[in-house]
Amino acid sequence: MPVISIITSKAVSLKNVGKDIAEVAQELGLVPRLIKYPPNAYDLSKHTDYVVICMSASPLLARPYMLVARELSKNYGIPTVFYATIEGRPLRKFIRPWMMSNILYVANSNYTKDKLTEAGFPIYDVVYHGINLKLVDNAKSLSSTIRKKIKQDVGDKVVLGVVSNSHKRKGLEPFLGVCAELLSRRDDVRVFIITNGQFQAPNGVSIENLFGKMTHTEILAFIGAFDYLVIPSLSEGFGLPLIEANALGIPVIHCNFPPLSEITGKHNFTFPYEDISVEDLGDGIDYELHIWNKNDFVSTLEEAIECIKQRPSEYEDRKAKAVEHARKFDIRILYRKLLNILGIKSEPIKNPVRSKETKG
Repeated sequence: MPVISIITSKAVSLKNVGKDIAEVAQELGLVPRLIKYPPNAYDLSKHTDYVVICMSASPLLARPYMLVARELSKNYGIPTVFYATIEGRPLRKFIRPWMMSNILYVANSNYTKDKLTEAGFPIYDVVYHGINLKLVDNAKSLSSTIRKKIKQDVGDKVVLGVVSNSHKRKGLEPFLGVCAELLSRRDDVRVFIITNGQFQAPNGVSIENLFGKMTHTEILAFIGAFDYLVIPSLSEGFGLPLIEANALGIPVIHCNFPPLSEITGKHNFTFPYEDISVEDLGDGIDYELHIWNKNDFVSTLEEAIECIKQRPSEYEDRKAKAVEHARKFDIRILYRKLLNILGIKSEPIKNPVRSKETKG
C-alpha cells in the first residue's frame, strides 16, 4: 500500500490536524506516518509516496520544513503539499527566492492565503481545517460527566470556558480584565480557563494549567461541558476550536475578525474589533493583533448570558444550528480535497464547505 508521511511541528493544534489527515488517508487505503520534526528529504524519499507538511508558514520557523518540501518535490519527484497557516504577515527579511518555487502551498483559510500572497508566496488552493466527528462523539459522554461536576460546584451559574495557549496573540491577559469587569457587575457567571501560562485570576475565574497535557478528546470534552466557549484571541490563522465547540452544540463568543469571520455563523455571539496592531513577537511574523474594546466584549458576554437565562428557547436553537453548521467541516469532506490535490483519488466530495465572510 502507498505510504503518506504527514509532517508537523510539536504544536498541539498542528499535531491534531496531522492526526486527522492521517485518519482520512488511512480510510482511503494509505499507510500514514506521523513525523513531528523536519526529516532528511533524501532518507524520507526512500520510504514514502506522498507528503503533507502541516506547518506555520513563518519563513523563520518553517525554513527547514519548506526546504524538505522543495527537495522532495524538485529532486525526488514525491508529491508534496505544504499545508500552511499564518496569523499575520511573513517578515520579508526572512523570505528567500527559493521558497517561492517547487513548493505546492495550500492555505487553511482565505486570510492565510491573502497574507501569504501579499508576501509573494504562490497559493494553489484553500482547504479549511476540519473536525473529526468521531472524536466529537467520543467526547460527548465525558462532557456530561464533567458538566455535572462543574454544576455541582457552581450551581445554576452560566459557565464560560476558554481553552488556549498563553501566546500574546491569544489575548488572555486583556481578557482577564474583561472577566474582572463582568464579575463586578454580576454573580451569576463563572469562568474556566485551560491554558499553559501563569496568570493572576480574578475572583470567579478558575485557571487550570492543563493545555498541552490533555488528549484531544479530553479537551473536546471540557469544551462540551461549558455553556459557551469564549475565544479572546487577537489573531488566528483559522480558529479550529470555534468549529469544534459548534460541533459539540456549544455556541462561541468571539471578536469577528478574519479568519474567524470566514467560518462563524449567526448562532455564535460576535463583536467588532476597533483597530489592528502589527507586532513582531520574534516568530518571523508581523502578527496582526485585532484589538477589541473591553466594553464591547463585556456587553456581548452579558447578552449571551441573558440569552440562557431569559430566552432559553433561543439558546437551544443556537445550539442546534451550531451542530448543523459544524458538520460542513467534516474532515472526511475537507481532507479528501487536500489529498486529491496530491493526486490521491477518492469518491466525490459531498457538500463541501464554502468560505464566506460573516458580518458581526
